[in-house]
Amino acid sequence: MEKAWDGQLTRRGFLGTAGLAVGSLGLAACGMSTTTGSGKVTPRRGGIAKVSTADGTTADSLSLYSQSNVFQTSMIASMYETLVAKDNNFQLHPMLATSWSSPDATTWTFKIRQGVTFHDGTAMTSKDVVFSIQQELSSASGTDVNALLSNILPQANVTAVDGYTVQMVLTQPFGFLPNAMANRYAKIFKAGTTVGQFTSAPNGTGPFMYKDFSPGQSFDAVRNPHYWQPGRPYLDGISFVNVTEPASRVQTVLTGEAHWMDGVPYASAAQFMDTPGVQLQILKDAIWFGMACNLSKPPFNDYRVVKAMKMAIDRKQVVDVVYAGYASQGFDGPIPSGDPLFPASLTIPHDPQGAKQLLAEAGYPNGLKLPDLYCLPAHAQVPQSTVVQQQLSQIGITFNVVQSGPNFWSNVYQAVPFFVPEFWRKEPWEILQLFHTSDDDTNLKPDINDPLIAQAAAATDPAQRKQLYGQIIENYANIEGWIVPAYAHNLYGRSTKLNGVQADYVDLFNFTNAFLT
Repeated sequence: MEKAWDGQLTRRGFLGTAGLAVGSLGLAACGMSTTTGSGKVTPRRGGIAKVSTADGTTADSLSLYSQSNVFQTSMIASMYETLVAKDNNFQLHPMLATSWSSPDATTWTFKIRQGVTFHDGTAMTSKDVVFSIQQELSSASGTDVNALLSNILPQANVTAVDGYTVQMVLTQPFGFLPNAMANRYAKIFKAGTTVGQFTSAPNGTGPFMYKDFSPGQSFDAVRNPHYWQPGRPYLDGISFVNVTEPASRVQTVLTGEAHWMDGVPYASAAQFMDTPGVQLQILKDAIWFGMACNLSKPPFNDYRVVKAMKMAIDRKQVVDVVYAGYASQGFDGPIPSGDPLFPASLTIPHDPQGAKQLLAEAGYPNGLKLPDLYCLPAHAQVPQSTVVQQQLSQIGITFNVVQSGPNFWSNVYQAVPFFVPEFWRKEPWEILQLFHTSDDDTNLKPDINDPLIAQAAAATDPAQRKQLYGQIIENYANIEGWIVPAYAHNLYGRSTKLNGVQADYVDLFNFTNAFLT
């Protein structure tokens, strides 16, 4: 399972049992408004957008099943598309499916867009959609589609009704199936494609076509002249170069060498505010770095220790010092306070004296030393961990911050009692299904959230659903082993010559509507 995300419930309301239909919407609704400080900019055709990415490795591929970093995810998103698109308000829009409907949230019908071709010139039909979804449902794919749906959508239950109609029959009602079809792992590819061909001969329906790829170094793609969205893309191509050193990556945009960069360091944000010809583009509450405490291991098996840690953290200071204000205060779970499902009454007080009292009650009147805290070296895990380390020392809690290497997910994650992974935002139903169900991160036993998550996913009444998700969020704050001091905004740097790039929670950034001036 890929640990990265988006997060908030679609505001269409849960697809009720009467009809459950979503009609065609203009694709312009998915695009971002294109403006500068001086007003609207007229799109211009031509040019190659140059992109500096942060996290490519020599192990990277173009496999749709291995979108483990920004470099891979954004490359794949330029070449492949999903049946359904999801905007930054988590509204759904037609993409390769023009509509979807169900009478009972169990039998779903997707109408497939006609006139779409793959990059090799062959027409996309229901056969390709069925093949793609069936492969993504398989355990061998290891994707979010498998993790989210394999228990309720057997591969054999994805069938072609005709050349442009696909039916998916679930084993139980689930109103979020269209949302799952917008997942970054639910891309459509040509029937018969092998895993090796994802890299050797990429063949999607997206706005750009493969030109060249060097793992961990670079990626080039050219305009798809037969793209199904009229007039798009505007660019002749896109060219990615992986620049892992943050200061060097910043300089590529400040000096005009690149038009766009991923992962502006928070300490460098001011440079993009003060330098003519460049701007920041902000994706709010996009990432969080939670401290996972294994509740089955001492000293975390006494929850008073975890509660004291939560109370002793000055979250506002974390936001100001670590993120230069480009974050919101955290509430110790995967759903930020800006989400409409977040319970307005939830607070986590900053109370160092109360934290000291809890430690004394737990048998640590003079404080204690925690196990080493392991974290990834990228983004803000280390600075955040260091600030929290300093804050907790004020109540007598000490620990070492250890930077893990590239084997974090295989050797450290869930293998040590105290660690900090990186997660991207997803919708509540999605992240809770992927991230929490049968959770091994903190080993909360009994896990009272599991049945609540199942009830919320099956609920058809919006008020009941909001109540259930509210209870889950409160449980994270009050009984879970996660400590989330902040929800960080993701910062992209761009040249003002580049317009129309969509930064989003699914594919991270998208150049379909981008153009150079």
